[in-house]
This record gives sequence, C-alpha cells and structure tokens, in this order.
Amino acid sequence: MTKPRSHTGIWHSFEAAPFDKARVPTSLNLPGGHALPDFVTRIDRPGVLKRALVNLRIHAIDHGWTRRVPLRTHVVVCGFPRAGTTLLTLMLQVAYGRAKAFPKERAALRVAYRTDRDHPLMLSKRPDDIFYLEQLRAVYRYRSSNVRFLLMMRDPRAVLTSEHASAPGRYYVSPARWRAIYDQVWANRAASDCLMVRFEDMVEDIATVQHAVARFIGLEPDVPFDRFLDSVPVGFRTTALNGLRGLDTAAIQKWRQPRHIARIAALLNECSELPKVLIDTGYEQDTTWMREYTGTDTYTPDQGRRRDA
Repeated sequence: MTKPRSHTGIWHSFEAAPFDKARVPTSLNLPGGHALPDFVTRIDRPGVLKRALVNLRIHAIDHGWTRRVPLRTHVVVCGFPRAGTTLLTLMLQVAYGRAKAFPKERAALRVAYRTDRDHPLMLSKRPDDIFYLEQLRAVYRYRSSNVRFLLMMRDPRAVLTSEHASAPGRYYVSPARWRAIYDQVWANRAASDCLMVRFEDMVEDIATVQHAVARFIGLEPDVPFDRFLDSVPVGFRTTALNGLRGLDTAAIQKWRQPRHIARIAALLNECSELPKVLIDTGYEQDTTWMREYTGTDTYTPDQGRRRDA
C-alpha cells in the first residue's frame, strides 16, 4: 500500500481515518460488525485533542525534524496465547537489542501513540491484539512508519491443553477463546502485513524462522534468535514461559500426555470443527488420530460446522 508522504497527510492522521466508518471499525467491533469478544479488554485511543497533539509530535519525529531517530517499523506479536508469543518476543528483544521494547505485555494501540521513543524499530506483544489489526492499520495508514504483525500459530490441541503458571490446575484457553482467535488469525493469514509464525517451527527450525522474520520486517538481527537465553532483558516478564529454558521439541507433543485424554475427548464433542481445522492448518492429513479419543475416525462435513453456527 502506498502511503501519502505530503505534509497534508498529517491532518488525515488526526481524524480522517478514524471517522471513515466504512474502512475503520470501532474498538468495540470487528470487521463485519461482529462484537468484540467478552474476554478481550477494550482498548481506546487517546481523546481527540490529545491524539492530535501526539500525532503532531510523532509526525515530527518520524520525518526527521527532531534529533530523535525516526521509527521505521512497529512489530506486533499477537495471535494465540500459549503459542509462543512470549518466547518469540524474548527472542526479538535479544536479537534486536536497540529496539524500543517493553518488559511485559503492552497493547499495541496504546504503544502506537507513545512519543518517548528514539528507535527505528519498536516491539510490542499482546495475544489479543489480533482483534485490533484494523484499528492499528488505520493508525499507521497516514504515518511514514509501518506496522507489521507476527501471528502466532500452534496445534490447537496444544493450545487447548496448555496451562499457565498464573493459573495452575486449569486449562488456560477456553474453546470459545480459541475459536474467536482462530477466526482472526485465519482471516489475516495471507495479508501482506502479516506473517504467520508456528510454534512448532520455532522449536524445530529457529534459523528458518529468524530468516523469515528478518526478511518480513526488513531488518537483520544483531544476535541470532537461538541465543535468546544469553542476555534476557532486565525485568522481562517470563511467567508465561513456565520457566526459562532452551528450545525443546518435546513441547510439540505435550498434548498427547495421558492426563489430557479426557480434555481432548471433550474438545472433540464441543469443537466439532476441530478435525477439519487440523487438516486445513496442516497439523493432520486425516482423522485417524481421533480413534484414541472417540473410538472412531469417522468424520462428516457437518462436523466442520460450529455448534453455534
């Protein structure tokens, strides 16, 4: 997409884009008029006056009118929780040590209006930012900097059987949450400003992931991604990692552990579209894996429909 570079573009960045309702959804709605899911925290932009003043300052910085380094790219890590968003963010912060980054989750829509930056690259991570792609595109449409989205993907069975250190003893992602996120990830998978990153690729072939990410954002890392444990940024929140450790391919198959059998069986009943999604996303070639959980691998087209459809 070609962006306007003239001085008049700054005034568009104040109000024209947000009020173009045909192109920009509100923070309460997704494209197509669907309501923002209940589990997603509502993030609002600054008020009109503050937004205008902030945009003026950002415009000056990013056009080289100040002594600060103009921002070139804002990289947003989002997508499925429990799919490596924290791990990838840690890798990025170590690899691009001179980037503007944050020790914990930050909503990209708020970060986009920060003026305390002096960096060509800015990194933010929040899984639920997958629901704010259009709003972020609208913010950057009239700026000289770009926004790029890294969409985290993982075997749905692994996501739905994963646990978080902050909530021991229960599964972290509900079927409803997984389903809502999947819709957004899948709908944006081919967008030119999005790159899908699979958790499985990160732990099996991090060099290829590094090459793909560097090419996508247009900047080579200073440190290889696989050296992420060498210099963890001070204060970086590692809770979601359930402990700092090296890359372990065994994590790919953790969903197969016997303690998850009942969970998988229940998911096949509640998420009847799961077998088809696994095939569509390349995690399975057929439905024979279902036998262990249901006693059959029979699958009909109706199973690809949601129960709430």
